[in-house]
Amino acid sequence: MLPGGRDEVIGYYTPSAASVLLDSLPGYRAGKLRYPVIPAALLGRLAVAHRFIGEGLGKVLLYDAIERTRRAEIACYAVIVDAKDEKARDFYIAFGFEPFKISPLKLFFVL
Repeated sequence: MLPGGRDEVIGYYTPSAASVLLDSLPGYRAGKLRYPVIPAALLGRLAVAHRFIGEGLGKVLLYDAIERTRRAEIACYAVIVDAKDEKARDFYIAFGFEPFKISPLKLFFVL
């Protein structure tokens, strides 16, 4: 709730179940895994309202998404994101995300 008693969406993310082909991971990651398809969570969208950009809300939302995935009762190797551009990619890399072999804008974070 915002000052004045107003409700407003100021940020959100959309998680969903996903999978990763073992061959798409860098060799040093793939060599430790045994199955050709690895369970993952896809962070389909992470957004912050324009007037709140730069206040750290994106970091809080990303942390929450990762922690909720970690605590989930299903197997999950990583969180996957599709960065919309280089700036978004750099944001995720700053938090430890790594690029897939297939695309520099598709990244993963091992849980």
